[in-house]
Amino acid sequence: MDNLEILQSLVRTESAGMVRIGSVGTTRVFRSRARHLHWMLEMSAELDFCTETLLLAFNYYDRMLAARHIPSRCARTLAQTCLHMAAKVNETEPLSREDICKRWAPCNAVQMKKFELLILHTLRWRLNPKTTLQVAGLLARELGFNMSSFRMKFVDKLVRLAALEPSLIHSRPSVLGAALFLSGMNAFQFVGEDQLEQVEDFLSKANIQTTAVREMERKISSLFCQGYSYPSTRETHSLTSSPISDVEPMSMSNQDSFQPPSASFKREGMNLSVENIN
Repeated sequence: MDNLEILQSLVRTESAGMVRIGSVGTTRVFRSRARHLHWMLEMSAELDFCTETLLLAFNYYDRMLAARHIPSRCARTLAQTCLHMAAKVNETEPLSREDICKRWAPCNAVQMKKFELLILHTLRWRLNPKTTLQVAGLLARELGFNMSSFRMKFVDKLVRLAALEPSLIHSRPSVLGAALFLSGMNAFQFVGEDQLEQVEDFLSKANIQTTAVREMERKISSLFCQGYSYPSTRETHSLTSSPISDVEPMSMSNQDSFQPPSASFKREGMNLSVENIN
C-alpha cells in the first residue's frame, strides 16, 4: 500500500478509536486528567517510550473517562494500567506489571490486572486507535521528509502538546494530525507553496476536508505557536485566540490513595464495573 491508500484506510476507520463525548468535559475531570496525563508523560520519558506509545495510553485513558465514572482514588491506577497496556501494544520491551508497581505506587499487580480487564471490556478490545502522529508521519513521507529531522522533532512536540490539550480531545485524528504537521512546517517556513498544494491535494484524495484542516491549524497556532502568523496566502482573516486551560501541576509525592477492587469485581459474563471498587 502506498501513502495515499494507508491514509484513506486510516480515515475510514478512525472513528472506532475516537473519544466519545461523555464524562470528559467538566473542569474537575479536566484537572484530574491533566495530572495523570502529565504523570504518564514523565514516566514514558523515564522509560524511553516513543510518542506513539504515549498517544495510545492517552487515548485509552480518555476513552475510559468518557465511558465510565472513574473515582478519584482509582485514577492513578487507571493511568498506570493504560501506560502498561500501550507499552505492550507498541514497545518491544514493555515493563511487567510487577516492575511498574515496584517503581510507582499506589497499586499492585493484581489490581492492575483487574483494571486491564475492565479497560479491555470497556474499549471492546480496540487497542489500536488511529493517532495524529500516524497522519503526520504519512504526510512527511509523502513529501520525502526525514522522520528524524529537526522539523519532524518539532512536529512531535506539537503532537504531545495537542494530546494534553482538553479542547482537542474529540478532534478527528486525520484533521488534527494534518493541522499539527502543517503548523510545525509553517512555523519555520519549511514548506513552500508548491508543497502546500501537494499536501492539500493529498488530503483531498484521502477525503479529508482541507477547510477543516485550515481551521484546526489556526487553532493550533493560537494554542501552541504564539508569535507564528497563519500564512496570509492561505487565509486573509486574523487568528482568534483560544486560551490554554490551566493545568494543575502534578506532585509525584502526592500519590492518590487507592483501595483495591472488592471480590465482587468479577470477570464472569464480563460483568466488570469500576463502581464495585471499594
